[in-house]
Amino acid sequence: MLEPVKVLVVDDVVLVGRTVQRMLRGMSDTIDVVETGAEALERHRRIHYDVILLDINLTDATGPLLAVRLQSVWPTRIALMSADPELGGWDGEVL
Repeated sequence: MLEPVKVLVVDDVVLVGRTVQRMLRGMSDTIDVVETGAEALERHRRIHYDVILLDINLTDATGPLLAVRLQSVWPTRIALMSADPELGGWDGEVL
């Protein structure tokens, strides 16, 4: 039997975070949503998530830099995401 996957969704737009949470329902027992990078770091220190879905442009952090900090807390899989239609094909660097 597979162990449940713990997922953290990090997005400063509440509607986006909740929508992603609803889309993943049934795929995981634990799907938590937070709105800031600070909340994500604090939560990941307490609960070692298997997957983190991370907005690339939070109000208090940039996704790529936050991803590095989250990895230093506990190695995990991180997917960067954005609902910004202006962003198009993001070509930023990920450390």
